[in-house]
Amino acid sequence: MRWHSKLLFILIFLCIFNGLRAQNSEHTQEAKGIEIGHIDKIYSEILQEEHRVWIHLPSEYTSHTEKPDRIYPVMFILDASSHFTGMAAMADQLGRELFWPKMIIVGIESSNRYRDYTPSKIHPLDDLPPSYFNHTGGAAVFLEFLTKELIPYIESRYPAAPYRSLLGHSLGGLFTTYAMYTGTDAFRNFIALDPSVWWDQNYLLNQLSAYRKCLLSEKTNFYLVAANSLPEGVTPENVHTTSGDRTAHFKAIKRLDDLMYQMRCDEENYTFRYHNSNSHANIGLPAYYEAVTTIFDFYNIDPVLKAFDPEILHNISTERFLAAFKDHYATISEELGFVILPEEDLISDMGYKSLELEDYEKAEALFKLNITNFPESSRVYDGMGDFYFSINQLYKAERFYEKAHSFGKDNHSKTKLRFLKTKQ
Repeated sequence: MRWHSKLLFILIFLCIFNGLRAQNSEHTQEAKGIEIGHIDKIYSEILQEEHRVWIHLPSEYTSHTEKPDRIYPVMFILDASSHFTGMAAMADQLGRELFWPKMIIVGIESSNRYRDYTPSKIHPLDDLPPSYFNHTGGAAVFLEFLTKELIPYIESRYPAAPYRSLLGHSLGGLFTTYAMYTGTDAFRNFIALDPSVWWDQNYLLNQLSAYRKCLLSEKTNFYLVAANSLPEGVTPENVHTTSGDRTAHFKAIKRLDDLMYQMRCDEENYTFRYHNSNSHANIGLPAYYEAVTTIFDFYNIDPVLKAFDPEILHNISTERFLAAFKDHYATISEELGFVILPEEDLISDMGYKSLELEDYEKAEALFKLNITNFPESSRVYDGMGDFYFSINQLYKAERFYEKAHSFGKDNHSKTKLRFLKTKQ
Protein backbone atom coordinates (compact mmCIF):
# COMPACT_ATOMS: atom_id res chain seq x y z
CA MET A 1 0.00 0.00 0.00
CA ARG A 2 2.85 2.37 0.87
CA TRP A 3 4.49 1.62 -2.51
CA HIS A 4 1.29 2.47 -4.40
CA SER A 5 1.01 5.75 -2.49
CA LYS A 6 4.60 6.55 -3.39
CA LEU A 7 3.99 5.66 -7.03
CA LEU A 8 0.95 7.94 -7.08
CA PHE A 9 3.07 10.80 -5.72
CA ILE A 10 5.75 10.17 -8.35
CA LEU A 11 3.24 10.12 -11.20
CA ILE A 12 1.64 13.35 -9.95
CA PHE A 13 5.11 14.91 -9.81
CA LEU A 14 5.86 13.90 -13.39
CA CYS A 15 2.45 15.07 -14.62
CA ILE A 16 2.99 18.49 -13.06
CA PHE A 17 6.43 19.03 -14.57
CA ASN A 18 5.63 17.57 -17.97
CA GLY A 19 2.35 19.50 -17.98
CA LEU A 20 4.28 22.70 -17.31
CA ARG A 21 6.52 21.88 -20.25
CA ALA A 22 3.53 21.53 -22.57
CA GLN A 23 1.97 24.70 -21.14
CA ASN A 24 5.15 26.69 -21.68
CA SER A 25 5.31 25.41 -25.24
CA GLU A 26 1.75 26.67 -25.81
CA HIS A 27 2.61 30.06 -24.28
CA THR A 28 5.63 30.31 -26.56
CA GLN A 29 3.38 29.63 -29.54
CA GLU A 30 0.94 32.29 -28.34
CA ALA A 31 3.76 34.80 -28.04
CA LYS A 32 4.71 34.16 -31.65
CA GLY A 33 1.13 34.22 -32.88
CA ILE A 34 -0.62 31.58 -34.93
CA GLU A 35 1.28 30.95 -38.14
CA ILE A 36 0.31 28.50 -40.85
CA GLY A 37 3.31 29.29 -43.03
CA HIS A 38 5.31 31.97 -44.79
CA ILE A 39 5.91 33.22 -48.33
CA ASP A 40 9.16 32.97 -50.28
CA LYS A 41 9.87 34.75 -53.54
CA ILE A 42 11.74 33.00 -56.32
CA TYR A 43 12.76 34.50 -59.64
CA SER A 44 12.31 32.07 -62.51
CA GLU A 45 14.77 32.28 -65.37
CA ILE A 46 12.55 29.89 -67.30
CA LEU A 47 9.39 32.00 -66.92
CA GLN A 48 11.28 35.30 -66.74
CA GLU A 49 9.24 36.48 -63.76
CA GLU A 50 9.12 36.38 -59.97
CA HIS A 51 6.88 33.83 -58.25
CA ARG A 52 5.51 33.83 -54.72
CA VAL A 53 5.72 30.42 -53.06
CA TRP A 54 3.75 29.64 -49.90
CA ILE A 55 5.57 27.34 -47.46
CA HIS A 56 4.17 25.32 -44.56
CA LEU A 57 6.54 23.25 -42.42
CA PRO A 58 5.36 20.59 -39.93
CA SER A 59 4.68 22.06 -36.49
CA GLU A 60 7.22 19.73 -34.87
CA TYR A 61 9.88 21.40 -37.02
CA THR A 62 8.80 24.99 -36.35
CA SER A 63 7.87 24.71 -32.65
CA HIS A 64 10.76 22.68 -31.24
CA THR A 65 14.04 24.38 -30.42
CA GLU A 66 15.68 21.05 -31.27
CA LYS A 67 14.94 20.55 -34.97
CA PRO A 68 14.14 16.92 -35.80
CA ASP A 69 16.85 15.26 -37.86
CA ARG A 70 14.48 14.07 -40.56
CA ILE A 71 13.06 14.87 -43.98
CA TYR A 72 9.41 15.19 -45.00
CA PRO A 73 7.31 14.36 -48.08
CA VAL A 74 6.29 17.46 -50.04
CA MET A 75 2.83 18.32 -51.35
CA PHE A 76 2.83 20.93 -54.15
CA ILE A 77 -0.54 22.70 -54.38
CA LEU A 78 -1.50 24.90 -57.32
CA ASP A 79 -3.48 28.14 -56.81
CA ALA A 80 -2.08 28.77 -53.34
CA SER A 81 -4.32 31.76 -52.56
CA SER A 82 -7.40 29.54 -52.90
CA HIS A 83 -6.25 26.28 -51.32
CA PHE A 84 -3.08 26.64 -49.25
CA THR A 85 -4.41 27.76 -45.85
CA GLY A 86 -7.05 25.07 -45.35
CA MET A 87 -5.00 22.27 -46.84
CA ALA A 88 -1.87 23.16 -44.86
CA ALA A 89 -3.86 23.30 -41.60
CA MET A 90 -5.45 19.92 -42.31
CA ALA A 91 -2.08 18.37 -43.16
CA ASP A 92 -0.56 19.68 -39.94
CA GLN A 93 -3.42 18.42 -37.75
CA LEU A 94 -3.63 14.95 -39.30
CA GLY A 95 0.16 14.71 -39.40
CA ARG A 96 0.36 15.36 -35.65
CA GLU A 97 -2.27 12.67 -35.11
CA LEU A 98 -0.17 10.26 -37.24
CA PHE A 99 -3.09 9.76 -39.61
CA TRP A 100 -1.05 11.22 -42.48
CA PRO A 101 2.70 11.68 -42.81
CA LYS A 102 3.99 15.00 -41.54
CA MET A 103 4.43 16.98 -44.75
CA ILE A 104 5.85 20.16 -46.18
CA ILE A 105 3.13 21.99 -48.11
CA VAL A 106 4.25 24.20 -51.00
CA GLY A 107 1.60 26.51 -52.45
CA ILE A 108 2.27 27.79 -55.97
CA GLU A 109 0.87 31.00 -57.41
CA SER A 110 0.45 31.69 -61.11
CA SER A 111 0.33 35.15 -62.63
CA ASN A 112 -1.70 33.76 -65.56
CA ARG A 113 -3.48 30.45 -65.02
CA TYR A 114 -4.61 30.27 -68.66
CA ARG A 115 -1.00 30.48 -69.75
CA ASP A 116 0.64 28.24 -67.15
CA TYR A 117 -1.91 25.46 -66.71
CA THR A 118 -3.04 24.79 -70.28
CA PRO A 119 -1.36 22.27 -72.61
CA SER A 120 -2.47 23.86 -75.90
CA LYS A 121 -2.93 27.32 -77.41
CA ILE A 122 -6.48 28.32 -78.31
CA HIS A 123 -8.24 31.30 -79.87
CA PRO A 124 -10.01 33.84 -77.63
CA LEU A 125 -13.45 33.02 -76.29
CA ASP A 126 -16.29 35.52 -76.40
CA ASP A 127 -16.74 35.71 -72.62
CA LEU A 128 -13.10 36.37 -71.69
CA PRO A 129 -10.74 39.21 -72.63
CA PRO A 130 -8.39 38.34 -75.51
CA SER A 131 -5.38 39.20 -73.32
CA TYR A 132 -5.99 35.98 -71.37
CA PHE A 133 -5.33 33.97 -74.50
CA ASN A 134 -2.30 35.71 -75.91
CA HIS A 135 -0.09 33.18 -74.14
CA THR A 136 -2.12 30.00 -73.59
CA GLY A 137 -0.54 26.59 -73.95
CA GLY A 138 2.33 27.16 -71.52
CA ALA A 139 1.94 24.00 -69.42
CA ALA A 140 5.17 22.45 -70.71
CA VAL A 141 7.15 25.55 -69.72
CA PHE A 142 5.47 25.76 -66.32
CA LEU A 143 6.24 22.09 -65.66
CA GLU A 144 9.86 22.83 -66.53
CA PHE A 145 9.81 25.64 -63.95
CA LEU A 146 8.51 23.24 -61.30
CA THR A 147 10.99 20.46 -62.00
CA LYS A 148 14.13 22.46 -62.78
CA GLU A 149 13.77 25.50 -60.51
CA LEU A 150 11.12 25.19 -57.81
CA ILE A 151 11.81 21.62 -56.64
CA PRO A 152 15.61 22.23 -56.38
CA TYR A 153 14.87 25.49 -54.54
CA ILE A 154 12.66 23.72 -51.97
CA GLU A 155 15.08 20.83 -51.47
CA SER A 156 18.06 23.15 -50.99
CA ARG A 157 16.36 25.23 -48.27
CA TYR A 158 14.00 22.91 -46.42
CA PRO A 159 14.11 19.33 -45.03
CA ALA A 160 12.34 17.98 -48.11
CA ALA A 161 12.28 14.32 -49.09
CA PRO A 162 12.36 13.24 -52.75
CA TYR A 163 8.77 12.02 -52.33
CA ARG A 164 6.50 14.59 -53.95
CA SER A 165 2.81 14.99 -54.74
CA LEU A 166 1.11 17.48 -57.07
CA LEU A 167 -2.45 18.71 -56.51
CA GLY A 168 -4.53 20.96 -58.70
CA HIS A 169 -8.17 22.03 -58.95
CA SER A 170 -10.08 23.12 -62.07
CA LEU A 171 -7.47 24.47 -64.52
CA GLY A 172 -4.90 23.39 -61.93
CA GLY A 173 -6.39 19.90 -62.21
CA LEU A 174 -5.94 20.10 -65.98
CA PHE A 175 -2.26 20.89 -65.43
CA THR A 176 -1.93 18.05 -62.90
CA THR A 177 -3.42 15.63 -65.43
CA TYR A 178 -1.07 16.99 -68.09
CA ALA A 179 1.93 16.48 -65.79
CA MET A 180 0.84 12.87 -65.25
CA TYR A 181 0.46 12.45 -69.04
CA THR A 182 4.04 13.61 -69.70
CA GLY A 183 5.44 10.74 -67.63
CA THR A 184 7.52 13.05 -65.44
CA ASP A 185 9.20 11.28 -62.53
CA ALA A 186 9.21 14.46 -60.44
CA PHE A 187 6.03 13.42 -58.60
CA ARG A 188 4.83 10.18 -57.06
CA ASN A 189 1.21 11.27 -56.72
CA PHE A 190 -1.03 13.34 -58.99
CA ILE A 191 -4.32 14.60 -57.50
CA ALA A 192 -6.72 16.24 -59.98
CA LEU A 193 -9.79 17.81 -58.36
CA ASP A 194 -12.65 18.40 -60.82
CA PRO A 195 -10.15 19.15 -63.61
CA SER A 196 -11.03 21.27 -66.64
CA VAL A 197 -10.05 18.57 -69.12
CA TRP A 198 -12.65 19.93 -71.55
CA TRP A 199 -10.01 22.52 -72.49
CA ASP A 200 -9.55 23.13 -76.22
CA GLN A 201 -12.21 20.66 -77.31
CA ASN A 202 -10.83 17.90 -75.08
CA TYR A 203 -7.29 18.36 -76.39
CA LEU A 204 -5.57 16.40 -73.61
CA LEU A 205 -8.16 13.61 -73.71
CA ASN A 206 -7.58 13.23 -77.43
CA GLN A 207 -3.86 12.85 -76.78
CA LEU A 208 -4.52 10.23 -74.10
CA SER A 209 -6.91 8.25 -76.30
CA ALA A 210 -3.99 7.02 -78.40
CA TYR A 211 -2.59 5.04 -75.45
CA ARG A 212 -3.46 1.42 -74.74
CA LYS A 213 -0.97 0.97 -71.91
CA CYS A 214 -1.16 2.69 -68.54
CA LEU A 215 1.02 5.78 -68.23
CA LEU A 216 1.44 5.26 -64.49
CA SER A 217 4.53 3.49 -63.22
CA GLU A 218 4.25 0.88 -60.49
CA LYS A 219 4.80 3.44 -57.73
CA THR A 220 2.90 6.38 -59.24
CA ASN A 221 -0.67 7.23 -58.23
CA PHE A 222 -3.33 9.26 -60.03
CA TYR A 223 -6.35 10.35 -57.99
CA LEU A 224 -9.20 11.86 -60.03
CA VAL A 225 -12.23 13.58 -58.49
CA ALA A 226 -15.42 14.83 -60.14
CA ALA A 227 -17.71 17.30 -58.39
CA ASN A 228 -21.44 17.52 -59.00
CA SER A 229 -21.64 20.08 -61.80
CA LEU A 230 -24.67 18.45 -63.39
CA PRO A 231 -27.98 20.25 -64.03
CA GLU A 232 -31.05 19.13 -62.11
CA GLY A 233 -32.35 15.81 -63.34
CA VAL A 234 -29.04 14.76 -64.88
CA THR A 235 -27.05 12.00 -63.20
CA PRO A 236 -23.70 10.32 -63.91
CA GLU A 237 -25.70 7.39 -65.28
CA ASN A 238 -27.69 9.37 -67.88
CA VAL A 239 -25.29 12.24 -68.61
CA HIS A 240 -24.16 10.53 -71.82
CA THR A 241 -27.63 11.13 -73.28
CA THR A 242 -27.33 14.91 -72.89
CA SER A 243 -25.71 17.57 -75.03
CA GLY A 244 -24.61 21.17 -74.58
CA ASP A 245 -22.13 23.13 -72.49
CA ARG A 246 -23.80 22.51 -69.09
CA THR A 247 -22.68 18.88 -68.99
CA ALA A 248 -19.46 19.19 -71.01
CA HIS A 249 -17.26 19.60 -67.91
CA PHE A 250 -18.50 16.43 -66.21
CA LYS A 251 -18.58 14.40 -69.44
CA ALA A 252 -14.94 15.27 -70.09
CA ILE A 253 -13.92 14.04 -66.63
CA LYS A 254 -15.93 10.85 -67.11
CA ARG A 255 -14.21 10.31 -70.44
CA LEU A 256 -10.85 10.68 -68.68
CA ASP A 257 -11.95 8.02 -66.19
CA ASP A 258 -12.93 5.73 -69.07
CA LEU A 259 -9.56 6.29 -70.73
CA MET A 260 -7.68 5.36 -67.56
CA TYR A 261 -9.52 2.04 -67.48
CA GLN A 262 -9.01 1.63 -71.22
CA MET A 263 -5.28 1.91 -70.52
CA ARG A 264 -5.71 -0.88 -67.94
CA CYS A 265 -4.43 1.17 -65.03
CA ASP A 266 -4.36 -0.88 -61.84
CA GLU A 267 -6.80 0.09 -59.09
CA GLU A 268 -3.87 0.37 -56.70
CA ASN A 269 -2.46 3.20 -58.83
CA TYR A 270 -5.62 4.87 -60.12
CA THR A 271 -8.69 6.05 -58.19
CA PHE A 272 -11.80 7.88 -59.39
CA ARG A 273 -14.33 9.42 -57.01
CA TYR A 274 -17.57 11.29 -57.70
CA HIS A 275 -18.67 13.74 -54.99
CA ASN A 276 -22.41 14.12 -55.40
CA SER A 277 -22.74 16.54 -52.46
CA ASN A 278 -19.95 18.93 -53.49
CA SER A 279 -19.89 21.52 -56.25
CA HIS A 280 -16.95 22.68 -58.33
CA ALA A 281 -16.45 25.60 -55.92
CA ASN A 282 -16.35 23.64 -52.63
CA ILE A 283 -14.83 20.32 -53.68
CA GLY A 284 -11.32 21.30 -52.50
CA LEU A 285 -11.05 20.29 -48.84
CA PRO A 286 -13.37 17.24 -48.83
CA ALA A 287 -11.65 15.73 -51.87
CA TYR A 288 -8.19 16.65 -50.58
CA TYR A 289 -8.87 14.82 -47.31
CA GLU A 290 -10.17 11.74 -49.10
CA ALA A 291 -7.37 11.68 -51.68
CA VAL A 292 -4.48 12.05 -49.25
CA THR A 293 -6.03 9.55 -46.82
CA THR A 294 -6.33 7.02 -49.65
CA ILE A 295 -2.84 7.58 -51.05
CA PHE A 296 -1.23 7.34 -47.60
CA ASP A 297 -3.43 4.56 -46.24
CA PHE A 298 -0.28 2.70 -45.19
CA TYR A 299 0.65 5.46 -42.72
CA ASN A 300 -2.27 5.55 -40.26
CA ILE A 301 -1.04 4.43 -36.82
CA ASP A 302 -4.55 3.80 -35.39
CA PRO A 303 -4.75 0.07 -36.28
CA VAL A 304 -1.46 -0.53 -34.46
CA LEU A 305 -2.56 1.37 -31.35
CA LYS A 306 -5.97 -0.33 -31.23
CA ALA A 307 -4.24 -3.71 -31.16
CA PHE A 308 -2.75 -2.78 -27.79
CA ASP A 309 -5.75 -1.93 -25.68
CA PRO A 310 -4.71 -1.25 -22.05
CA GLU A 311 -6.93 -4.12 -20.88
CA ILE A 312 -4.88 -6.69 -22.82
CA LEU A 313 -1.51 -4.92 -22.74
CA HIS A 314 -0.14 -7.12 -19.95
CA ASN A 315 -0.76 -10.24 -22.05
CA ILE A 316 1.46 -8.99 -24.89
CA SER A 317 5.19 -9.53 -24.67
CA THR A 318 7.49 -6.53 -24.81
CA GLU A 319 9.16 -7.98 -27.91
CA ARG A 320 5.86 -8.27 -29.76
CA PHE A 321 4.82 -4.83 -28.57
CA LEU A 322 7.96 -3.15 -29.96
CA ALA A 323 7.94 -5.26 -33.13
CA ALA A 324 4.50 -3.90 -34.06
CA PHE A 325 5.81 -0.33 -34.08
CA LYS A 326 9.03 -1.24 -35.86
CA ASP A 327 7.20 -3.25 -38.53
CA HIS A 328 4.69 -0.46 -39.11
CA TYR A 329 7.42 2.12 -39.65
CA ALA A 330 9.42 -0.30 -41.80
CA THR A 331 6.40 -0.50 -44.12
CA ILE A 332 6.13 3.29 -44.16
CA SER A 333 9.83 3.61 -44.97
CA GLU A 334 9.53 1.16 -47.85
CA GLU A 335 6.52 3.00 -49.31
CA LEU A 336 8.10 6.45 -49.01
CA GLY A 337 11.56 5.38 -50.13
CA PHE A 338 13.43 6.77 -47.12
CA VAL A 339 13.75 5.81 -43.46
CA ILE A 340 11.02 6.95 -41.06
CA LEU A 341 11.65 6.04 -37.42
CA PRO A 342 8.85 5.50 -34.87
CA GLU A 343 7.76 8.98 -33.81
CA GLU A 344 9.60 10.26 -30.75
CA ASP A 345 6.48 11.78 -29.19
CA LEU A 346 4.44 8.63 -29.85
CA ILE A 347 6.98 6.32 -28.22
CA SER A 348 7.36 8.75 -25.32
CA ASP A 349 3.58 8.87 -24.79
CA MET A 350 3.40 5.07 -24.87
CA GLY A 351 6.25 4.93 -22.35
CA TYR A 352 4.40 7.16 -19.89
CA LYS A 353 1.20 5.19 -20.51
CA SER A 354 3.06 1.99 -19.62
CA LEU A 355 4.28 3.66 -16.43
CA GLU A 356 0.69 4.49 -15.47
CA LEU A 357 -0.22 0.84 -16.04
CA GLU A 358 2.81 -0.22 -13.95
CA ASP A 359 4.18 -2.17 -16.93
CA TYR A 360 7.78 -1.21 -16.23
CA GLU A 361 9.36 -3.62 -18.68
CA LYS A 362 7.56 -2.05 -21.64
CA ALA A 363 8.10 1.46 -20.30
CA GLU A 364 11.86 0.93 -20.03
CA ALA A 365 12.04 -0.63 -23.50
CA LEU A 366 10.13 2.29 -25.04
CA PHE A 367 12.27 4.99 -23.42
CA LYS A 368 15.41 3.10 -24.48
CA LEU A 369 14.09 2.85 -28.05
CA ASN A 370 13.75 6.63 -28.15
CA ILE A 371 17.34 7.07 -26.97
CA THR A 372 18.54 4.68 -29.68
CA ASN A 373 16.58 6.46 -32.41
CA PHE A 374 17.00 10.07 -31.27
CA PRO A 375 20.32 10.37 -29.39
CA GLU A 376 20.55 14.11 -30.11
CA SER A 377 17.24 14.94 -28.40
CA SER A 378 17.34 16.10 -24.79
CA ARG A 379 13.73 14.98 -24.33
CA VAL A 380 14.54 11.26 -24.67
CA TYR A 381 17.02 11.42 -21.76
CA ASP A 382 14.53 13.39 -19.70
CA GLY A 383 11.99 10.61 -20.33
CA MET A 384 14.48 7.95 -19.26
CA GLY A 385 15.11 9.98 -16.12
CA ASP A 386 11.37 10.04 -15.43
CA PHE A 387 11.28 6.25 -15.78
CA TYR A 388 14.03 5.70 -13.22
CA PHE A 389 12.49 8.30 -10.92
CA SER A 390 9.20 6.38 -11.12
CA ILE A 391 10.82 3.13 -9.96
CA ASN A 392 12.76 4.96 -7.24
CA GLN A 393 16.22 4.53 -8.80
CA LEU A 394 17.11 8.12 -8.06
CA TYR A 395 20.82 7.86 -8.87
CA LYS A 396 20.06 6.70 -12.42
CA ALA A 397 17.30 9.30 -12.73
CA GLU A 398 19.78 12.03 -11.77
CA ARG A 399 22.27 10.78 -14.36
CA PHE A 400 19.72 11.00 -17.20
CA TYR A 401 18.37 14.37 -16.06
CA GLU A 402 21.93 15.67 -16.12
CA LYS A 403 22.37 14.30 -19.63
CA ALA A 404 19.16 16.04 -20.74
CA HIS A 405 20.24 19.28 -19.07
CA SER A 406 23.68 19.09 -20.74
CA PHE A 407 22.04 19.96 -24.07
CA GLY A 408 21.37 23.39 -22.60
CA LYS A 409 17.81 23.48 -23.90
CA ASP A 410 15.70 21.79 -21.22
CA ASN A 411 15.14 23.83 -18.05
CA HIS A 412 12.65 21.25 -16.79
CA SER A 413 15.44 18.71 -16.31
CA LYS A 414 17.27 21.29 -14.21
CA THR A 415 14.16 21.76 -12.06
CA LYS A 416 13.85 18.00 -11.62
CA LEU A 417 17.51 17.80 -10.61
CA ARG A 418 16.92 20.41 -7.90
CA PHE A 419 13.93 18.43 -6.65
CA LEU A 420 16.00 15.23 -6.54
CA LYS A 421 18.58 16.93 -4.32
CA THR A 422 15.87 17.52 -1.73
CA LYS A 423 14.91 13.82 -1.77
CA GLN A 424 18.41 12.42 -1.30
